[in-house]
Amino acid sequence: MKNVILGVFGGILTLYMVVISLCLYGIQTRKNEVENMLSQVVEGVLTAHYVPEPLRTPQTETLSQEAVKKEVEEEIRMRISSDTQTGVSVLACDLDKGILSVQVTGSFELPGGFHKTFLFSKTAIMDRQAGEEPLSCIRFQVDGGDYKVFTLRPGEKYPVPKEPEGTFLGWQAAQGNSHAAWESNMTVQGDETWIAKRR
Repeated sequence: MKNVILGVFGGILTLYMVVISLCLYGIQTRKNEVENMLSQVVEGVLTAHYVPEPLRTPQTETLSQEAVKKEVEEEIRMRISSDTQTGVSVLACDLDKGILSVQVTGSFELPGGFHKTFLFSKTAIMDRQAGEEPLSCIRFQVDGGDYKVFTLRPGEKYPVPKEPEGTFLGWQAAQGNSHAAWESNMTVQGDETWIAKRR
């Protein structure tokens, strides 16, 4: 009888240790996922919308804080692969100065119905170091206005913006572009403007 009791107790203890191990693994995995993804998203959004002052024009539009929050939320939703529920707060947003700070709250359910919540924040600042190559401005225009503006260094892979709403037949090179026509796998060679073709 004593051996049976010890066996049952040992089995329960082993099961408890397995559950604890799975919980710890799940927590760390989700934390790593959100932390890495947050860095990529914040830096990507800031790079996509920051336009250095020398490259700005009267037509250059700056996203509102609410629009930035929406874009960050969409990027996180597309990238996250686990069942983690996330909430996004924009702590600081100054695209004119190249500053974006975002806080993400993640929550998920552990075995046994317990809930775990964690918090991560990421601040990205655009800073051109001495000796770096000057940034190039890549503009995508729709119906006469800026649709997307990217600032990248020469040699970087060309950005591909989301297709604009309505009838869209591709991107047409503006006069003076280094690239005469749109091609896949292009690299940045300088300032360029692309205009959406309509019917």
